[in-house]
Amino acid sequence: MDSNEVLDSSIRSASYNILLQIAFRIITFALNAFIIHYVDIAVLGLLNVRFYLLFSTILFVSREAFRRVCQSCSERDDWRKVINLVWLTVISTVISACVFSWIWLNVLSWPEGELAEKYRSGVLAISFSCILESFFEPVYVFSQAFMYIKLRVVIDSLGMILRVLGMVVTVYLAPQYAVEAGYFGQVGVSILYLCGFWGFFYYEFWRRKKNDEPALPIQSLSGFLPKFPAGEEVLDWHLAKLVWSFFVQGLAKQALTEGEKYLMTITSFLTMAEQGVFDIVNNLGSIAVRFLLLPIEDAAYFYFTKQLRRVPLEQQDEKAVSEASNVLFLLIRFMTLFGLSAVFLGVPIAKTVLALYGGETLTSSVGPFLMQLNCGLILLLALNGVTEGYATATVSKAELDMYVKYIFLFFFAI
Repeated sequence: MDSNEVLDSSIRSASYNILLQIAFRIITFALNAFIIHYVDIAVLGLLNVRFYLLFSTILFVSREAFRRVCQSCSERDDWRKVINLVWLTVISTVISACVFSWIWLNVLSWPEGELAEKYRSGVLAISFSCILESFFEPVYVFSQAFMYIKLRVVIDSLGMILRVLGMVVTVYLAPQYAVEAGYFGQVGVSILYLCGFWGFFYYEFWRRKKNDEPALPIQSLSGFLPKFPAGEEVLDWHLAKLVWSFFVQGLAKQALTEGEKYLMTITSFLTMAEQGVFDIVNNLGSIAVRFLLLPIEDAAYFYFTKQLRRVPLEQQDEKAVSEASNVLFLLIRFMTLFGLSAVFLGVPIAKTVLALYGGETLTSSVGPFLMQLNCGLILLLALNGVTEGYATATVSKAELDMYVKYIFLFFFAI
């Protein structure tokens, strides 16, 4: 695949993800406003802070490093070893789910009142959904490596529709079951992902064979299963070492990214209702980050992993380096303009936006100030996302380890 095809696929990936994130943010925006009028805001605190944090922590710790490393593999790699490596996500997810669900049930404080009765089943359901999602990971990594861009977008869209419809219908007809709708909806979405990815490639392999199209490195569903031929290496140990480096980096990054939610969860400084208010304000302030910056960051990382290699500069293809440098420059320029626009346009209207959305509940406290801080944060996140994506896609293992050390030093300094 030449550089133009890689760039085109990266742009299409970013475009699809941006459209999906815009739709998701708009729907979430409307859903939160709808739920506030039917259920106690503490329900939002439980679902969007406590349960969401459990779900994101388990999946980030167990699979993010594998995705970052293995999606850069190509036809030249031994996919038997890659698939064997990716299947380790099942083990890591089971371990993570057991550890974090135990912490959520036995270490962290429980919500009060009626929510306490639903807390245990919610934690167990969320952990189970994470384990379900680990079983489609080999198929997901393969689909991203060979640029099945639309597949992820379609399944994400279906999952979003399923989750939202279930929540809206439940909240409207039986608001007392809103919590159950939240965590059972997540289990349903995980089942959709599992069936969707495996089902698509069952059809794709059949279609390619029928039409005599060029074969992929994996040609049947059995190729996604782990294999251990006698006398041969089981894993690509170079990739395995990179996974460990990204795993350590990911721990620090997750702590910095979700730091405020961890602080609220561990210290119990805020009640569930107060956490619900904070989550609404935080979601409003981070709309730009979620629907625009994150898809661009993911697409930039994908592009740089395909365009460049983790070798010294003198061993790189000169044309590829030149093109990647131009793309990075344009990305930094665009992100700077976008971030400055957020600062100068968002700060003056922060309080007005909150008043229109949630009324006095959101404007009578520190909500407007938090919104203004989020506007300033957008500029920093915009620049950090693409530059970090470039760095982590191209540095050697030793350089990545050094980068991780600096992140940890910065984290503990805070």
